[in-house]
Amino acid sequence: MPKKKETEASYQALRFQSEPLLPSYDFHVYGIWADATVKKMEAQWLIDHPVHQGLVYKVKPNDPHEVLCGTGAHTNIYPLELKGVHNSSQAVLLDFGSTWLQVQYLTHMPIQLYCKDIWQNLVCKIPKNASDWKLGLGIEFDNYVLACVSKELLFQF
Repeated sequence: MPKKKETEASYQALRFQSEPLLPSYDFHVYGIWADATVKKMEAQWLIDHPVHQGLVYKVKPNDPHEVLCGTGAHTNIYPLELKGVHNSSQAVLLDFGSTWLQVQYLTHMPIQLYCKDIWQNLVCKIPKNASDWKLGLGIEFDNYVLACVSKELLFQF
């Protein structure tokens, strides 16, 4: 489990990047991105889906995935807007107003804020076998993508 210093450093970096932007940019959630596990890659994906090239992909309603599965109540995240970033000893907390998302640090998992054009034109074109990182969860906003990445694809939200 990562040390408190790693969680604090990730939080401070995200806060440093996002706080100046929050008052002036649109941080409504526009989409969710994921990285398929080996088991999920064996599912019935459309032939032209990015998962076949080992790429991250934007989650669509008919994809054979369980990206947002878990226990407890589920909230439709798309009308939500990021209001702030907070932290605890082992998690970064994303404030969406009436809903909060806790990104739990189970392994080393930096949270990175990418400009959308860099995300789409560079990051999304790197196949899984050419990179050490895997995408746990990507949250797409109007001009940015917030990416929770992990070497082991081990995470908890």
